[in-house]
Order: sequence, then structure tokens, then C-alpha cells
Amino acid sequence: MIFSYTHRFRGPLKLAVLDLAGTVVDFGSRAPAGAFVELFAREGIRVSEVDVRGPMGMHKRDHIAAICALPAVAAQWQAKRGGAVGDNDIQALYEAFIPMQIEVLPDYTDPVPGAAEAIGALRARGLRIGFTTGYSRDMMNIVLNAAARYGVIADTAVCGTDVPTGRPAPWMALECARRTGIYPPVACIKFGDTIVDVEAGRNAGMWSIGAAISGNMTGLSLADWEALPKNERQGFRAKAKRAMHAVGAHAVIDSVRDLPAIVDRINTIMQKGGGPESEPVS
Repeated sequence: MIFSYTHRFRGPLKLAVLDLAGTVVDFGSRAPAGAFVELFAREGIRVSEVDVRGPMGMHKRDHIAAICALPAVAAQWQAKRGGAVGDNDIQALYEAFIPMQIEVLPDYTDPVPGAAEAIGALRARGLRIGFTTGYSRDMMNIVLNAAARYGVIADTAVCGTDVPTGRPAPWMALECARRTGIYPPVACIKFGDTIVDVEAGRNAGMWSIGAAISGNMTGLSLADWEALPKNERQGFRAKAKRAMHAVGAHAVIDSVRDLPAIVDRINTIMQKGGGPESEPVS
């Protein structure tokens, strides 16, 4: 006998998995970018903010390894050390990075404007909230404790060391779903400010939404963003949308403030039988 499975989940969405830095706190994702530049500067290696933002969203040790693999960085390391970057070097850099990041994190925990209100609106729509991050557990707890004072609170929070592999693997997003008891993946939305956030959401089988302005894709502080002329803002927005749609984002919005409206659109699509394989939402 041949069985066929034809049921399609028709919503509404049950879980929103959100990144932390650059998505719900730390507009511009400034804390990790600055720490990475300083980390390599202490080793006499020049890296730019553009260099360190490329792998943003990965577990921080993986992020360091990705920076070390850049040809210009590898060449500088070879010239200074007389050999290629090894695994022990990456581990030493990561261990040096941890206290540097922890030291500056308290200065970068303000919520992205509208974050608490958006999370409240998602809860009012019946969604549970999960946070994921490339920070370690100690780093994540600093951010969570500070954000909670502003009402930015999740039902569960997962860091890279909680799962076998960080983003773009789907495990952090799926672990949020497991902990909250939410399934199928199509009942979940993944939202973040990096390319690997979008990829992780797609790899998890979730609706995957990118943040164009509040985080890594633009990389500006809130004050610098607000000071930009309108035409320059639109240039940043368009560039981020192209990059995130290219890796499969179902929608790309400015910031978490716009997320409830996207949830409403997705719920409408699912009620009509659509799914994550549908055309982009926006």
C-alpha cells in the first residue's frame, strides 16, 4: 500500500526566533565588530570593519577562523609569524577575545528601537519567542540580563555552544523550537541581521526574514543612521535587500519594529495554503 502525506500547516505562526546583537539589541551590531578589529590589532594584524562583518553571525570562534582565512589576513600572519594560522592560534585568539568582548558588552545592550513593543505584539498574536546568538553563554547572559530591564525577554535563548554547529547550520533555531515544543518548522519564523541568519532559517525549514538596517548589513550606530540623507539610507537598504534575498530571505525589513506586520502577511499566505517555498513575502 502506498501512503501519501498531503497535509499542509495553515498557521498561524507559533514561534519567532530572533538574533540578539543587531536584531533586538545593539543597533548596528557595534560590540562584536569593534572587538574583532581590536583583537587582531593587538596581534599586529590589520583588519577592517568590512573584513570582520563578513562572517558575522557565526559562533565567535568560527568567526575568528573565517577572518584568519581571508587572504590579506593570512598573508600578514605568515609575514609576522613565519607560518600559516593553525588551530592552536585560532583557539588562542578566541580565548583572548572572550574577556575583550565581555568587557565592552554592557555598553552595547540597549534595545533596537521598537524591540520590546514588537515582541509584545508577537506574543499578542500567540507566538513564543526564542533568541539565538553567536555569543558564548557568559556573553549572552550579560545581554539577556540587561535587555530584560527594557522588557526584551524570550521564552528561551540558545547560543552557539549549546548545539553541535553554529549558523548557518539550523541547530540553534531548531533547538528553540524543541525547547518551546513548537512544530512543524513552517510554524516558525527566523529573523536576523546577517547572511548566516537568513541561511540558518532556510536550512531549518522556517520562514526566514532579514534585518536590513538595524544590524550588520548596514553597521551604523543609530545616531549615524539617523544622520544619513534619505538617498544614502535607501542605498544601504537596497544593498542589504539584494544580498539577503540572494540567499533566500522571504522578506527583508528595516528592523524588528516591522516584524509583526510580516507575521500578519505570512499568516495570510499560510491560510491560503502557501508555505516557505512560496514567492518572497517582500
